Amino acid sequence: MSTHPVYDRILESITDDTVRDVYCQIRDSHGKDHAISKESVSLVIWQKYTPSTDRVIRECVEILHETYGVPICSNSGRAGYYMPANRAELDEYLAEMRSRRNKIDTTLRKLETSARTWDY
Repeated sequence: MSTHPVYDRILESITDDTVRDVYCQIRDSHGKDHAISKESVSLVIWQKYTPSTDRVIRECVEILHETYGVPICSNSGRAGYYMPANRAELDEYLAEMRSRRNKIDTTLRKLETSARTWDY
């Protein structure tokens, strides 16, 4: 999948230190009631909050999830990231992720069916 050059530059700017800095801001936010916003993370690390810093934070969280298995949680109904305070919070986050995956899978199946019969 091709990406926009601006997005590519953002991705290229992410270093191990960037990932560590983002993790260090989130790790002490235990429980969904103590979630830290992307804006707060950004202001501490870069002293500003922009669409680019927002994107970097989201990418760092993705790296922490996919590479290290760090259980950083978020909730679609509330802003911010947090470390789960207990297993129930982690299970709630995992259920939300599964729900998102299921919706995407449903959409993919419908689009793939349409693609077979679509008149281009």
